Amino acid sequence: MLPKSQRRFNPLIAALLVGLFWGGVWHLYADYIGAFGNQGWWGIPLVILQAPILLTAQRILLAWVYNRTKGSLLLTVLFHFCISSSAFLLSVTYPSNAVFLVWAVIIDLFWWAAAGAVILLDRGWWAAKKPEVPVSAVEPEHFLVLGGSDPNIGGASWVFLLKPLDEGHTHLVVRMRADFKMPGIITPVFHFLLEPVHFIMERKMLLNIKRLAEQTVVGQEESKAVHG
Repeated sequence: MLPKSQRRFNPLIAALLVGLFWGGVWHLYADYIGAFGNQGWWGIPLVILQAPILLTAQRILLAWVYNRTKGSLLLTVLFHFCISSSAFLLSVTYPSNAVFLVWAVIIDLFWWAAAGAVILLDRGWWAAKKPEVPVSAVEPEHFLVLGGSDPNIGGASWVFLLKPLDEGHTHLVVRMRADFKMPGIITPVFHFLLEPVHFIMERKMLLNIKRLAEQTVVGQEESKAVHG
């Protein structure tokens, strides 16, 4: 499923989508709803923490192993085996559902810290394959609209708008909207996981644009001073 998803999306987005399906659909009923069905209302947050949230982080790590080993199924399966076996070997009985919930949050934070590390510290495995983004509309020195729609996954738009403030300053406004078509709980969970990653990436991009723009202005002023 991951190799096919990576033909359409970059490896990170593919890993998020596969992880949400893996935890939110594939393992949800068999492994978690049955296990936590007798926990009452406590079972709802436990299922969410133990299924889509936890398994999506683990899927990112599996995708990292798969891509960094040039598609080695053996090493990916061995890593999956280590994850699965650790769940049995390190499992304990909790004294109450409240304690169980606290430890579920701690475990999720641990796995997402690991997933975040391979995302931020090793961009090569997921940033190398960038899908083409269609240009929907453009007006030079005014605005640029990227994005489109797909009948299978929905649509998204990314707008860059230049708003002149005065002769020496311009405000760059960036807005993104998305409407992904995914079944059930996958859509809100996907947005919940995607937002912080998108925020970090977009902030870094905007700071880089600001730096380049300021360098260009300084260079032009210095050139005028020299040739003036």
